[in-house]
Amino acid sequence: FFPSIWKYYHNSHPNISIELVDGNSDTLDDLLHTGKIDLYIGIDVPPTPNRTRIELAHEKIQCCFSESLLKAYYPDCWQTMLCDFEKGVDLTRLSHLPFITLREGNRLRKGIDQFFSSHFLPQYIFECDQQELVYELAKSGAGAGLLSPVIFYQHIMNNHTTEDPFYVFPVNNEIPENTMYLVYRNDYPLPRYTLDFIHHACIVSKNYTRSMNQHFRTHK
Repeated sequence: FFPSIWKYYHNSHPNISIELVDGNSDTLDDLLHTGKIDLYIGIDVPPTPNRTRIELAHEKIQCCFSESLLKAYYPDCWQTMLCDFEKGVDLTRLSHLPFITLREGNRLRKGIDQFFSSHFLPQYIFECDQQELVYELAKSGAGAGLLSPVIFYQHIMNNHTTEDPFYVFPVNNEIPENTMYLVYRNDYPLPRYTLDFIHHACIVSKNYTRSMNQHFRTHK
């Protein structure tokens, strides 16, 4: 999201310098409490008395795969399956596919494992810590990717193309959604330029939600 936030924010605050820090929600929360960062965007951040959470978006697990992969594993019914998945995918119907997703310990992976433990044992062909890599491997036809929708946002907006049709469907099975929050401390007043940054971040997140709702089915 940051390039879009920057486009809005920097035009009105050209003299403000920003340092972007990467990390998981727990790491960023520690940095916030020690005053080393002013705010952060995290997933499923629990409420506490001394910080404010602004809900930015809900993250519903998405399943993505290439047309060639589906044809290879379901040669007799792949077209019917695509039609049936128009409003979302049922993972129990994809039990023959190899899966690519994040490693254990990730919040997204926890919900996925809870679902699979009650239905079938998936074949994880590749696991890593980078959603971008999961996306690229799934797009190459290596397996079906299980990801949060945010990873597709930039690719959809950039209108990336590929010869092999590539499908992205929300997962309809009972897998908990993740909630994305913007978090800051409320025990001291924030300067105006920080409040403006929060305002622009909220606008960009609303655009993201609207875009994903419009483009969730497929991009090629």
